[in-house]
Amino acid sequence: MMNKSNLETMIKKDLIEKASEVKLPDEMISKMMNRIENKGGNHNMLKDRIHNTMMKKWVVVSICGILATTAMMYTFSEKAWALALDAVGTIKTIFVLEKSGKEYKIVEKSATDPLISPTYVRTSKLSDEEISKKLGFTVTFPEKLYGEYKHRDKGEGVGIQSQISEEMMRQLESVMIDAIDDDTAFNGLSEYKPYRFAFANYIDNKNHHICISIHDAEASVPIENYSTVVKTKIGNKDAIWTEMIFPDYEHIMENGVGRSNLFQKPESIVKMNYLIWESNGVRYTINDVKGQELLMKEAVKIAESFMK
Repeated sequence: MMNKSNLETMIKKDLIEKASEVKLPDEMISKMMNRIENKGGNHNMLKDRIHNTMMKKWVVVSICGILATTAMMYTFSEKAWALALDAVGTIKTIFVLEKSGKEYKIVEKSATDPLISPTYVRTSKLSDEEISKKLGFTVTFPEKLYGEYKHRDKGEGVGIQSQISEEMMRQLESVMIDAIDDDTAFNGLSEYKPYRFAFANYIDNKNHHICISIHDAEASVPIENYSTVVKTKIGNKDAIWTEMIFPDYEHIMENGVGRSNLFQKPESIVKMNYLIWESNGVRYTINDVKGQELLMKEAVKIAESFMK
């Protein structure tokens, strides 16, 4: 039968086991202390003991040690337990790509750091004309393109240009999804510089896939993950051919939304090729998919057939 003593023992054991694998950046120390400070209430005893046992790089071990040993000397109030567990629960990290010199590596960062410019997409049944009216510029997805690529499906999406934290991304998620269709929701994201876009997927008879996306050229394109950039032409329009680097995240579903699992360290880094050009204030992008390399010469011909 479960009682408080058994529950406390289980929590202590689990926390100590988890903490033995965790290291924290210095910035998380102050964040965790601030969380406890801001909660208010009778937490001086907990706070003092955290100060007394703090070891910066192993702060989780210190806190878990408090939880494991204090019960022998004190009787924690329910609120003190909640504060302690909440403090430990704030320690979340995500895995992101970082460039060091000419090398890219996957590093662990705080989930509260502004590192992400998220996008949300979904398939669309609207006609090209309806999407054009919605986005404010002409959108046309031909049924066939160079290389025997055939139109498979299309969709719409919303992104923000501002970088936000993983925690903030989750808070904005429902608003961003609504903003794909709802102007009020879209305008409510104004402080994050939102933009809308359309995209279509194409497939050839060898089962090779490409994606073509279209959005307003005023929306900035992040370039920190560009490993190479080659200038080329689409007709008389300037274009760039670039290789972009991404962590090979696990894909998961949460509450009906597909997402990359930022909390699990990817086993590898993947490279994808992008052809990017602009025409009449609109930016176009063609990219291949993981494991299917698209050559620049072929991508240019696809783009030229797309723009006819």
